[in-house]
Amino acid sequence: MDASRRTGCLLNTRTDVLKFVVDWVNDTRSEQKMLWIHGLAGSGKSALSTTIANTFRDSGQLGAFLFFDRDVTERSNPTTVIRTLAHQLGTSDSRIGATIRTAIERNPNITISPLTRQFRKLVLEPLSEIEFNAPTIVVVLDALDKCGTADEREALLTVLTEDFIDLPLVLRIIITSRAELDISNAFEPRHYIFACELDITSPRNSDDIWSYFRHRMIFIRTKRRHLRPGTDWPGNEIFQQLVQRASGLWVSTASKFIDGHDPRKRLDIILSGDATSGAEAALDALYKTALDSDEEDFVTDFRVIIGTILLAHVPLSSATIDALLRLPEDRPCMNTISLLGCLLQQSPAVRVLHPSFADFLTTEERCGRGIWYFDQFAFHHHLVCRCLDRMNIFLERNMCNMTLAADLSSESLPGDISYSCAFWIDHLYAVQDNIPPIVNRLRDFLSRHLLHWFEAMSILRKSRETISHLSRLSDWISMHSPNETLLMALARDASSFAQLFAPSIEAHPLLVYISALPFTPTSTTLYRTYHRPDIFSSISGGFRRTWSPMLLVLTGHTDNVTSVAISSDGTHIASGSADGTIRVWNSTTGAEVEEIRIGHGVGSVEFYPDGRRIVLGFDDDTVRVWDAMLVTEVLTMVGHTGAVRLVSVSSD
Repeated sequence: MDASRRTGCLLNTRTDVLKFVVDWVNDTRSEQKMLWIHGLAGSGKSALSTTIANTFRDSGQLGAFLFFDRDVTERSNPTTVIRTLAHQLGTSDSRIGATIRTAIERNPNITISPLTRQFRKLVLEPLSEIEFNAPTIVVVLDALDKCGTADEREALLTVLTEDFIDLPLVLRIIITSRAELDISNAFEPRHYIFACELDITSPRNSDDIWSYFRHRMIFIRTKRRHLRPGTDWPGNEIFQQLVQRASGLWVSTASKFIDGHDPRKRLDIILSGDATSGAEAALDALYKTALDSDEEDFVTDFRVIIGTILLAHVPLSSATIDALLRLPEDRPCMNTISLLGCLLQQSPAVRVLHPSFADFLTTEERCGRGIWYFDQFAFHHHLVCRCLDRMNIFLERNMCNMTLAADLSSESLPGDISYSCAFWIDHLYAVQDNIPPIVNRLRDFLSRHLLHWFEAMSILRKSRETISHLSRLSDWISMHSPNETLLMALARDASSFAQLFAPSIEAHPLLVYISALPFTPTSTTLYRTYHRPDIFSSISGGFRRTWSPMLLVLTGHTDNVTSVAISSDGTHIASGSADGTIRVWNSTTGAEVEEIRIGHGVGSVEFYPDGRRIVLGFDDDTVRVWDAMLVTEVLTMVGHTGAVRLVSVSSD
């Protein structure tokens, strides 16, 4: 994470908050290891966190600074947080780095282990082995609310609230976020977490806003000096009005809005709006001012382009947006985006600068005008149509002109095609109304380009993801179009095709046609739709007529598999073998999640009801309990005088 472009608080502002944080960090008597600073969108949490990180970097106490952004994939994935934290801690102190390297050598599969195990092996245990000279080491996590969805960060919140308490007292964790329900519920009951709400209504905060506006106006005045705004522009009275209207928020966004072609005119526009008292109302007033246009062409382009930016699952470049929406060359998306510089980041990918603007556009009561409101479900309908249209035009057999001997690492697809292939089913799954037009497009796409899509997903190195995607597709069809029997049959065949052939398809895209299709059961809708004997190979006499009830083949053990168990929630499979290992597998994709090397032949495997622990019977006459997440032995039971061939766990 490169923090070099992040801006902190203006000099001599937020001094009261910064002093409080420094005092809290250096109070070694306190057993509260975590400080949670929360506040509204636009209250300056990110600038504050950057200043906090810089302060402790200067004092030699900063161990790590992680900042999250829901619009940047690599900065919004909860599963990478512990690894990134360990990396930064390791680079901040060579002793920590050495212990972490040793931990990785001992646990080569640690990066794909559950977060709890990653934390124990990469952070807790290495830090616990070191005697620190510094009184405190500071870790800063900014914008936790932007780290995935509530469901996606559930495991991370569990680690933060239940495992971080075991860290040495020398560690101090500072987290900033909005007070989202899941974060509040996780943090507020914990006595060892100090919750602090940013006060945006205090006189000191108003003074800081005054200072910030004065600083920005001097910059704008110098930048636009050819307009001759005057040496004291805009004057103390105007500063006071701006401070009152800000209500503690939107100062950065307002400053960017004023810094336009004619700053004086833009300032008048802000000040001429209705005065507002609430913080959220102040933001809404600014956004309504920035969008004050009745020009029909602008409104039309705005709705299509901004809707795509809001609902895209990853940020898209302007070129990708143009291609996905098939915008005319004389009206590219940048023609509209450039008019909204105070609201949108324009490069390298286009995204909303502040989450409060997205909230404004997707809340009908706040927009005030229907032309600015985005019904997310309706716009998913629009986006899935655009994705299907682009794939219909581009996808074909061997679309990259590959050979079986080609180096696949250099193969890629255009941005709009990559996005369409990866996310069209996600957009489809959100569609709830106006179903028939979608079904017609879906029927056409699956009957012409299903195998081409498998090829494309292999080029994108996402073959395993097709399994869960197609399961959702089948669910959507059964919910919204259950009478489409042929469409349903093709979707179910595609799901079986993905599960059975994903390992070979991910090895090379062309194996979709060379290996997978010929071995597809001959009476299936997929085979009858796609297999042409004059083009594709055939199995003499036919391979089989229907899909085998066997869904997955799991390979990896080097000796007989002696026992298999499935977790109570059905998400994982555990297998024991005479080769002295236990392996845990994802039951949907067949991917190996964990390998536990025991050294003795395994006679029996069984999950605890909580799915976290596994009880094992061994050839050395013992029964042992392992924590599957931490991959550590927690209990050994002796007494048998022969190999244990069967174990069982009571429901309680």
